[in-house]
Amino acid sequence: MKVLRNLNVIIRPVNDRCNLNCKYCVTKDRYSRDTMLRETLKIGTFQKLINDINSLYLQNVRFTWHGGAPLLMPDSFYKDVFALQSGLNGIEYTTTLQTNGTLMDEKRLLFFKENGVAVGFSLDG
Repeated sequence: MKVLRNLNVIIRPVNDRCNLNCKYCVTKDRYSRDTMLRETLKIGTFQKLINDINSLYLQNVRFTWHGGAPLLMPDSFYKDVFALQSGLNGIEYTTTLQTNGTLMDEKRLLFFKENGVAVGFSLDG
């Protein structure tokens, strides 16, 4: 029997919300920033994901924060995320964040660096 040892989780904490209005964006016609009522990811939902991952006997997990603009979430949210990730029992994990960069500043960049997050910047606009 083949057992899953690695998992790549792509998380969209703010759904399709973004602080830009790029003409080429495929989601802007589906989700207006002015009318969208979709909720952001709750930390309790991420806690459940961590609990589920712990029960799978995985070796490696990659968390990719993506979609819309993940930096619309406050640093306090990611502080809670990183605390929950540290509770993975014997599972190695990496964390990446994909951003358009417009909400990144030196303080945030240092915060992510201190927490071992690889940050990717897309060229939008």
